[in-house]
Amino acid sequence: MSCVLKKELKSQHDKIQDDRFSDTQYECPVLTGKKICLWCCLHIEGVLNPISRANLEEKYRDYVDTISDMSGLNLDAAWEICSSCRNR
Repeated sequence: MSCVLKKELKSQHDKIQDDRFSDTQYECPVLTGKKICLWCCLHIEGVLNPISRANLEEKYRDYVDTISDMSGLNLDAAWEICSSCRNR
């Protein structure tokens, strides 16, 4: 199974150099159970976490926009879900 964000975030997926980041798939509760790779999971957690958000929000704007569009949630609401996820 392929990461649901692979098409939307092609430029980010092209940066994956270690297959362990792309081979591991998780059901993302923010994206209502769709499968994402570990690479995207870690980046999503980084941009949603209020502590790291200020430093990463502009650098990973494509993640922010894609997650907001696909989930229909603002960053704080998405963080409430992401922060309780057991996949991390």
